[in-house]
Amino acid sequence: MSASLILSGSWSVYDDYKASIAQNATIFQPNDIFEVRFLTEKIRVLYPQYTDVVIGLSIHQVNRTLYAGCSRNLFVQLVMENLLQRKPLYDL
Repeated sequence: MSASLILSGSWSVYDDYKASIAQNATIFQPNDIFEVRFLTEKIRVLYPQYTDVVIGLSIHQVNRTLYAGCSRNLFVQLVMENLLQRKPLYDL
C-alpha cells in the first residue's frame, strides 16, 4: 500500500475545487468535507478492502496530530501509514 499510488492518480477535480475557493492545491485541509470525501474515494478505489469508516478513522487520527493543513503529499503518506496499522473492515 503506497501513498505514491494514491498521489499519482488524477487530482484535477480536487485542484479545480481548491482553485474555486482560492486555496493552494498542494495543502490538504482535513477539516474540509470535500477534501476528505475526495481522498476517501481515491483510497477506496485502489483499496476496496477498507471501508469508508476505517479510512475516515485514519484521516481523523492524522488530523488530530496536525494543527493546520499540511502538504497534500505528507498528509496522504501519513493517512496511508495509519491505514496500514488497521485491519480492513469488510462490509457485511
